[in-house]
Amino acid sequence: MLLGGGTGLFVVLAIERVGPIVALLPALALGAAYLIDQPRVALAALLGVTVVIEADPVGLLPIGPSFYQPVRLGLTPTDLLLGLVVLGTALELVRTRSHPRGIGPMTLPILALAGAYAAGVATGFFGGASPNELVLSSIRMTHLLILPFVCVSLLRERREQNAFLAGAAGLAAAKGVLGLLAVAGGAGFAVEGGIITYYEPIANWLMLMFLLGVLAARVRDVPMPGWVSWAVPLVVLSFLLSYRRSFWLAAAFAVVLVLIVASRRRGRAVLAIGAVGLLLVLAGTLTLGRSSEVQSPVVERARSLQPERLASTSADRYRLDEQDNVIADLRAHPLTGLGMNVPWTARHPLSEEHDRNYVHVVALWYWLKLGILGLIAFAWLYAMALLTAFRVWSKHPDARIRVGALAAAGGLVALAIVELTASFTGVEPRLTTGFGAVLGWVAACWHSLPQGASARATASIE
Repeated sequence: MLLGGGTGLFVVLAIERVGPIVALLPALALGAAYLIDQPRVALAALLGVTVVIEADPVGLLPIGPSFYQPVRLGLTPTDLLLGLVVLGTALELVRTRSHPRGIGPMTLPILALAGAYAAGVATGFFGGASPNELVLSSIRMTHLLILPFVCVSLLRERREQNAFLAGAAGLAAAKGVLGLLAVAGGAGFAVEGGIITYYEPIANWLMLMFLLGVLAARVRDVPMPGWVSWAVPLVVLSFLLSYRRSFWLAAAFAVVLVLIVASRRRGRAVLAIGAVGLLLVLAGTLTLGRSSEVQSPVVERARSLQPERLASTSADRYRLDEQDNVIADLRAHPLTGLGMNVPWTARHPLSEEHDRNYVHVVALWYWLKLGILGLIAFAWLYAMALLTAFRVWSKHPDARIRVGALAAAGGLVALAIVELTASFTGVEPRLTTGFGAVLGWVAACWHSLPQGASARATASIE
């Protein structure tokens, strides 16, 4: 009783001095201990929060900013969740006497990317970047560099890989429903002319991969749970109501790609169709994607595809001006770039002023921030991720994992097209987390290929 009274008095005094949050500390400590003991649950919580809760105070759950704002030492709650996942994974490896796993053919390129990033941080530091800003950007990139290794260690069994796939599909369906409800209730993302479902990329990318997986399953006659069929029209509608034209163009090519690959058709005609489709999408993205990314009315979106309307606004001209200035900086620093958190120089006039640490073309962002080696490492990682996903599609004995791998490959191709007009991977925190998780899942499935198949796959890739 004396101990209980003393504890109660301590809590009351602590609440008075520190605030009501101290009352939650015991529950938070117990929750953290549980997540460390169950790292797969912690991983599910990290990915669930990242996907479901938007970074802006919009939607049916307008609590996003609290999850993506630093709470201590520059760390956000999602960063702390990743820390719990990493700690729990390390303890499980020690407890089970298991060896850490690499991420297959992606191991060397992601290590090269980590090295290039360290060089970019050093270049930025000597270029005058703030140490605090360098720390914050390093935390963001950590999600990309660490999460694949965490996922490949936690998803060793086929049932775990299937559970991850089912969870991703469930999150995509949930985002579709939540987006439609937000639009119907007027709580979605507000843009000039109306309300859209989602502006940030993670929801659109996940919904696109869900639809690509369903398409591949239909072509290959792979049985899917009944709820998936009910979710498809909702996800399609939610994806369309995002009015993200770059995702629409990327989806058009990804659908053609998945149809061709899933049908297992070969020959020059198929290659020609794929090549023409890619050229059309690239041309549309590079020329039409320069104009404003989102305008709500469908008619206005269709009109914006007209070439005569390009560069018709200040925002349109800004993207062109940005590229001119960034390319000029790259010519001046072709090997090292400017480094992390060093803004590009406005050598040419700008129609508007925006964050000069951001570049709308992801390849230029990596070159400018991490140098030419960073650009090479990023392209290498992307290529290996695609090849590994296609290898899982062609060799894995589980039909659902095969169609999931094909959906991931299509999603990677689509994201590469989208990032011709916007930089997300390694730049935008939520998409970066999702990207790292997809790489880890693909690598885990690669490890579970039939004995000898993964070795042959590595040899064929190399």
